[in-house]
Amino acid sequence: MRQSSLALRLIAAAVVASLVALVAAGLVISTLLRNFVEESYGQTLDATMLALMANTAYDEDPGRPVLRLNAPDPRFEQPFSGWYWTISAGEDVLFRSGSLWSSDLGVDGDGAIGPQGEALMLAGRNFTAPGGTAPLRIVATAPRAAIDADVARVVTPLVIALVVLGASLALAQLLQVRVGLAPLRRLGGNLGRIQKGEIDTLPSENYRELSPVIEQMNGLIVHNGETLRRAREHVGNLAHALKTPLALIETELQRPAGKARDRSIGEASQTMNRHIAHHLRRARMAATVGLMHARTPVAAVVEELLPVFRGVHADRNLNISVDIPAELTFSGERQDLEEMLGTVIDNGCKWARSSVHVHGMTDADRLVITVDDDGQGMSEEQLRQAGERGRRFDESRHGTGLGLSIAREIATIYGGELAFGKSARGGLSVRLTLPRA
Repeated sequence: MRQSSLALRLIAAAVVASLVALVAAGLVISTLLRNFVEESYGQTLDATMLALMANTAYDEDPGRPVLRLNAPDPRFEQPFSGWYWTISAGEDVLFRSGSLWSSDLGVDGDGAIGPQGEALMLAGRNFTAPGGTAPLRIVATAPRAAIDADVARVVTPLVIALVVLGASLALAQLLQVRVGLAPLRRLGGNLGRIQKGEIDTLPSENYRELSPVIEQMNGLIVHNGETLRRAREHVGNLAHALKTPLALIETELQRPAGKARDRSIGEASQTMNRHIAHHLRRARMAATVGLMHARTPVAAVVEELLPVFRGVHADRNLNISVDIPAELTFSGERQDLEEMLGTVIDNGCKWARSSVHVHGMTDADRLVITVDDDGQGMSEEQLRQAGERGRRFDESRHGTGLGLSIAREIATIYGGELAFGKSARGGLSVRLTLPRA
């Protein structure tokens, strides 16, 4: 599958955003400039009209308007300059600027058309002159070409400045993305160094955004290394454990066939099967310990186990009470928790006289599950030896002495522990400490 570039995406997005912003800014500024120039021209036309209106009056004798003084701006006298004015009464033009000569203005919407067809900016007013009551109309114009030329003289440098600014921003964004993604390039290079065996973990970065990623990746690297180490250890232990049964089988096969040989081979085969099952179970646990998705609710597991123990010990009428918060969650596989809790609770039920209490609580990032019984308990010496593989303190009770040692091994693999003490109920207190999700 074709891969896209993150740097290219960031640069393209930044350039497009800057381009849109610069174009929008250019349009707004050019519009404001045009409005300013047109307003300046309009003020000039207003001043011209006020001057002409002030110098227009009616003669006392013939009773017709006269213009005492022409417009002071010489542009209104330059022929066909686009700077025109007229004073009219109705349809009759009474006075006109020298720039019009004998021509008239044509009105075009809000503007006007000059004698040579040029577009004009138009301003007009109605007024009455002193000595008369007839309404008069004065109109003044300015050439649109002059307005466009003045706007262009300002807008052209503005466009050049915006283009230079856009190019500078694009270069700055390129450098910014280049510098900003440098830690990611270093991260990729360091991962390659780990693959080559040059370093064991990723070096830390002084960036808040990358620190959690590096911590998580280092955790996975350490976890994978620990899993590999444990797997190698279990393979070695399994190979060592199988040597003796295999040697026994090889020796027995050299003996004449008989019941004794078959029994020895069968016992050796069972021993091998136990070793294989044990080390495979430990290898599986070593591979799954620390996985982020492994979450097991403790209360649900205990609720599933209780009917089993109540059924097994139904003839003794044991009172098995449970006090475990619903939110208590084990960071590990369900079947491992079931094996540990099943072993510990079953041990409490075996030795209890009348009651077993299962209690759960949190302690920082750990969870603590305590199983107390009201049995005869253990001496200090027995408490020190409890949980050792094959250790049994009462040969009359059913069991192999492996259950608590297996539970302790599983807890140790998860970074927890299995401890023994005296219960306030008079019997044994088994304390299981495990990582909390």
